[in-house]
Amino acid sequence: MIDSVKLSVIIPVYNAAEYLQECLDSIIGQSLTEIEIICVDDGSTDNSLDILKEYERKDSRIKVLMQENLHAGVARNHGLSVAAGEYIHFLDADDSVLPYAYEALYSKVIKYDLDMIRFASIDYNVETDVYEDSPRNSLSQLRTGDFNRLVGTEEGSPLYKVSVTPWSGIYRKSFLIDNNILFNDLTCCNDRSFFAAVFTNSKRTMISRDRLVFHRKGQSGSLIGKRAENFDCHFRSVDIIADRMAFDNIDEEVQERILLAEFTDLFAWFRRFWAIPETGAVIAGQMESFVGSYQGSFAHLLKNKYAENLNRLNQP
Repeated sequence: MIDSVKLSVIIPVYNAAEYLQECLDSIIGQSLTEIEIICVDDGSTDNSLDILKEYERKDSRIKVLMQENLHAGVARNHGLSVAAGEYIHFLDADDSVLPYAYEALYSKVIKYDLDMIRFASIDYNVETDVYEDSPRNSLSQLRTGDFNRLVGTEEGSPLYKVSVTPWSGIYRKSFLIDNNILFNDLTCCNDRSFFAAVFTNSKRTMISRDRLVFHRKGQSGSLIGKRAENFDCHFRSVDIIADRMAFDNIDEEVQERILLAEFTDLFAWFRRFWAIPETGAVIAGQMESFVGSYQGSFAHLLKNKYAENLNRLNQP
């Protein structure tokens, strides 16, 4: 055991046996050794738990927690509740971290006394066997002056251009605890409200060019089906974010910018499912009902986005 844990890596695990060993090996081999690895098995039905237990026996820094299948948000909260690290990183079980990455990022959060640091990742599409440049993950749309300086919620902030995924950041644990920032328990979209709360409450945030995560995408077609079956999670996520910002008394202009980004993401998924016969009609009805009944402060933005997207979809 180590006396002082600099970084807790929290990994929700659900049927991730195919990539789990690569994920764990990439963390164990990091040059930053004062870490703990908290793996939360979310009711896996494959041999993920056996792999985790084997690694736990080999490395005292690994802790394995178990829960019934309550999804990634609850699993991350479970891990956070026992984490001893000064800083926290949430990693997906089918991703891995690049060599020396934790040492590089940890040195920056300490040097600049940060609540959060965002960083770049490498995207690899398993289905097409192609490395992809996702602007929000690679940070390719940011300018040189956007890096290695404190950034906030002001208009034009580069933080509006980065990925909201939890694995794209490292967070000060005391900041999360003091501000009661947790993941929601939705089946899907359980991370967007987390990012919004961190974004709007952090006083010391920086973006780094460093690349930390090797992120796989496209390996699970079931994720798309899962989102379609639980499309109402998108609506509930918007409500959770709006309620939290109102509770925190966030500046109205900041609330507007963040909710506009949430509406944009919502309609991007709406367009994706629109043309699928099995889901299109049902989701179209759900969307119409949500827009018609929405009573939030920025309902006019939602209605405008809805009309704009219907026109776009109905064009020949």
